[in-house]
Amino acid sequence: MSNFNGRRILILGGSRGLGAALCVWLIEKGADVLCVGKSKPSYQITTKVNSLQLDLSKSQNVRRLIEEAKKYQPDSIIHCLGGGFKRSSDTISKEDFLYLLNLNFLISLEVNNALLPNMLKNNKGWIIHLGSVATLELTASMGYTCVKSLIKPYVRHMGKKYISKGVYFSGVNLGAMTGYGGAMDRLSEDHKDLFENFLENRRPTRRSTPVEELFPYFNLLLSESAKVHASNMISINEAEGFSI
Repeated sequence: MSNFNGRRILILGGSRGLGAALCVWLIEKGADVLCVGKSKPSYQITTKVNSLQLDLSKSQNVRRLIEEAKKYQPDSIIHCLGGGFKRSSDTISKEDFLYLLNLNFLISLEVNNALLPNMLKNNKGWIIHLGSVATLELTASMGYTCVKSLIKPYVRHMGKKYISKGVYFSGVNLGAMTGYGGAMDRLSEDHKDLFENFLENRRPTRRSTPVEELFPYFNLLLSESAKVHASNMISINEAEGFSI
């Protein structure tokens, strides 16, 4: 795999799950990482990580994040922030829908807008967004499905616009994954019967993908080879999904 010495990588949603796993892995590969999360990281990590503990549902914290990120000047951004946040009603209120929209898409948009000029100045940048197979399959909540659906056209548009300028927008539609206290870990602990039923009926492999098995894909999307995937979403789901 690539060595990321000299790379400066911003990860949103780095407290647990894939974001946390990527923080640890990228630091081990030599990257300078700025990890942003609402809670204290759920993993042991070296002092090499720069971290910001911010609740990004609050607008003042988004402003602080952008100020700190501009100082940091990353060449790469990985957007792991998002989720359903227990707002799962089919008749979701406007306020709850906007809450999901903000945390799953609009904050990422603001961060990209703030940091893109420096990437263009350097003719170099990698921006990765996480989508969800559950939203493609309509197995997630209505609100989460709608807000996550914005990622694909955004990546498509921005990827086409900026590939010639050396900035590569790409995305990953992920299925169930396990590790570092992510959503499937919590489901398996809190609702073991639902977790086992999901594996039996939705995952032909009868397992949830260990986060470590995703690293080769991010190795690719953070390298010069990301050019061939720019403007596209890669699906990684162990045959969980059927949608194209």
